[in-house]
Amino acid sequence: MLHAQPPGVAGQHQNRAASLLLSHDFESAISELRQAAAHYKAAASWPYYFSCLNQITQAQLELGQLDAAKQTAKQALWQSIETLSRNNDEAAKAAHKLGQVYEAAGRFGDAMECHRMAYDIREDLFSREHPQTAASLLFMAVTARNQDSFGSAVAFLEEAEEILAKYYDAGHPELSRVWEERGMLYEKQELLPKARKAYEEAISILKVFPNQYPEALGRNWCRLARLLPEGERAQAYQRAYHLFEANERMQNSFAGEAALELAKDALHAGQPALAVQIAERAVRNPGVRSSAFPLLAKSYLLLGQLEPALQHFRQWISTSPGALHPADWANAVELALLSGARAEALQWSKLFAERSESLLPRYFVARAYAAFGNETRARQILNHIARSTEPAALKALAEEALGEMEFQSGNTEQAMVHFKSALHRAGYHEFNQIRLLYAMGQVHTLLAGQDRHTIDNIKAGREYYAELQNRLELLLSKPLTPFEAHWLKNHLEDIFNSGIQHLYLQQQYVRDGFSVEDAYNWFEFGKVAFFNFHDVEAYTAPAFWKYRSQRLDNAYPYENGRASGVISAVGEVWAGLRSQQATQLRYKVEHRPLQEFEAVLASLSLRSYHYWVADQNLYILQLGAGIGRLYRKHIEIDQNGQIKSLSGRTLFPGLEALDNREISGLLVLPSHQLAMYPFNKAELEAGSVSEAYLIHRHLCAASFLADLSTADQLPGAEADAYFFQKEPSDKNSGAAVAMPTSHSSIHNCFSVLSDWLSASKALINLRVPDEAVNARLLLTADAGSALALANSTLPRTRYLALDEAYTDYWGNSTTGLINRVRAQQHFIGTFIEQQDLCQDPEVYVDWLDAATSSLNPIEQLAVLQAQPAYEVLQAVRTFGAPYSQSGKTAASDIPVFWILGGVFGLILTGLWVRR
Repeated sequence: MLHAQPPGVAGQHQNRAASLLLSHDFESAISELRQAAAHYKAAASWPYYFSCLNQITQAQLELGQLDAAKQTAKQALWQSIETLSRNNDEAAKAAHKLGQVYEAAGRFGDAMECHRMAYDIREDLFSREHPQTAASLLFMAVTARNQDSFGSAVAFLEEAEEILAKYYDAGHPELSRVWEERGMLYEKQELLPKARKAYEEAISILKVFPNQYPEALGRNWCRLARLLPEGERAQAYQRAYHLFEANERMQNSFAGEAALELAKDALHAGQPALAVQIAERAVRNPGVRSSAFPLLAKSYLLLGQLEPALQHFRQWISTSPGALHPADWANAVELALLSGARAEALQWSKLFAERSESLLPRYFVARAYAAFGNETRARQILNHIARSTEPAALKALAEEALGEMEFQSGNTEQAMVHFKSALHRAGYHEFNQIRLLYAMGQVHTLLAGQDRHTIDNIKAGREYYAELQNRLELLLSKPLTPFEAHWLKNHLEDIFNSGIQHLYLQQQYVRDGFSVEDAYNWFEFGKVAFFNFHDVEAYTAPAFWKYRSQRLDNAYPYENGRASGVISAVGEVWAGLRSQQATQLRYKVEHRPLQEFEAVLASLSLRSYHYWVADQNLYILQLGAGIGRLYRKHIEIDQNGQIKSLSGRTLFPGLEALDNREISGLLVLPSHQLAMYPFNKAELEAGSVSEAYLIHRHLCAASFLADLSTADQLPGAEADAYFFQKEPSDKNSGAAVAMPTSHSSIHNCFSVLSDWLSASKALINLRVPDEAVNARLLLTADAGSALALANSTLPRTRYLALDEAYTDYWGNSTTGLINRVRAQQHFIGTFIEQQDLCQDPEVYVDWLDAATSSLNPIEQLAVLQAQPAYEVLQAVRTFGAPYSQSGKTAASDIPVFWILGGVFGLILTGLWVRR
């Protein structure tokens, strides 16, 4: 029978409905389908008309509107019979759809009658041994399985398989439907090995046609994954996930399931960033959305991203508050308090109290009341906890909170009583002790500064600061919970500023006991630790996240009596890895004797000055041969904490009184707040300092000594922007080395580069201050800052090096490929070494060719990536090739021999790696 073609307007409505169905907007899709059906009916396009009715039925089923779905299915069934006679396939389709409605309602007898009716129609219409008849048998098998009529289900499946085997060759995709249904039947009978085998048979058939049947293949991978052991399950879900991700039209419940399970596995494996990426995909599916909120909340918390973590805790609590464990409630309330969400903190802590018999929720209630300013109510609760029989750890927290309230109210002595009590009760809880040691040192320093038992307070404070330094050193190679990292980020600078204030008081009032060694150690420890702790997420590993997750889960041990510092194999692995990374990528706190440092200064005829800004004061520690003095000077700072102005004598106290023949240069060791201050322009009575002395500038003494002992090491790879004077070598040919570098959490390298690029004057060559820099520029920064440098209108580079660019920027992804190409296009004349990419140096040459000569380098690199030998791993290092550019230089302007030299260098590098 010939049918009229669908009108254009009707097709538009149906296309819009298809998009709405994909986005699960079923109500709007039904509206569009009804309009399309009306047009099809008017044009007598019956197959399209009944197709619309069946789609409406399915949408109503998704919405749970069973009565409406039944009416629509009946309408399709009887109208198809009236219009096209009983024996037509549209009537069979409608009968099956009505049977599915009855199944959803649990009326399996009525459902079987509908499927039987469809089978009879197709048997009369096509014959008994036809694929359409076999399809009806499969419907009947599903209903029989749901009825627990396993014998009938097996009979229907065997008959369907017999028909399909006669009609199709072995391995035809239609046969996979039988195997899938057989697997579901075995699964319901708890014959799991047979079910697994059936799903594997279905997959083996569908794998041959991955592009034709991706949804069915992904569905079977998910069904199989449920039956596999943990080690194999993730791989099966991964295969399903890739199939669903490759086609955005396949956003069904199985796509959500695969994403959710992979996100769980990623979090369990200690990869919260990956868990976030996949869980954000899962949350788009309504069926698993509520299950994805806990994963997102925990993953963002582990990543230290408090705002998105709080947002997903809100969603988690609003959808399923009964699913939160005590540790989850504690984390949620702590997040709310840290984020200033006082109302939520109070509400959640009360919900927590309804679910726990301990006083921990009441502790959070008290802190929420204190945040609201109701200190009376807060003190009542905290005092009750402190006098209770709760574990000492909880009582220590209560005493600490009481001490903080007293300290903020100006009751310093009373605050000290609470802090001492908390410190005594904190016991083995290391980070609690760190907070309390700081509080005690701060209180004693404040009292000493107010001339209240000054000598006693200085001596007591010195003991607390010494213990605090020891405990902070232990943290350098340990992972922190997100809350610990947040506390350090907000208090570390205050800790060292308070310590500097104490050192000054010690010098002022207890001159006989003033220790130059203590002052030197405190300055160097302060600066190095500051840079280490402020980038706690920069170098991560699965072991780190596993241990961090474990510590987070055990952060409140008074719920079960366990200690928070749980020692585990994972933690030990991380500790070793963290220590190794600290030696390779950072400057460590090393207690080298002051005499050793002074000996180096004497051998170089240098005098050193250490700088730190604390509140409205500049502290300067001057060190020389047997000389050590600590100075304090009131300064003027701007709203960003940067110094507005300083006189020359303030910067280098005592220098003008020395005989110039005693020293040849100055070693300047500023804090990050002074990183951009022009020390080389500091004025003395006789002129500028740079005219009289060479100025060596470094982050800290540890980095200076490390660089001094290594001929061509990158100086200060984690420092802020500064100029650095280095002895000549073959590589720098005597030129000064200017290093804008970045520590992401302290300084935004992009802003530093923007200021530098927009400056009207060139960089200062410290050897020849009157000449512009034509020097080797080494850039260690995030890739975004490097691109900003390359895009500038004032390119000043002869050599450019991106050293160990971030994994997430250069990672194994399409975005990573594109960014590689962008970098290659901007940094003409450089080449990229893919460390551990493969053992074949020819691969490096192929990458270089693709990036520099291809008309479509992104596409070309994507083709390369698809080949097994060219898989992109995580570590990328870009090395500079020696060329100069006075303006924007096009690719064609680069001398051919430099490109050939780069290629030759690549081959040599590959051969070295291969060795």
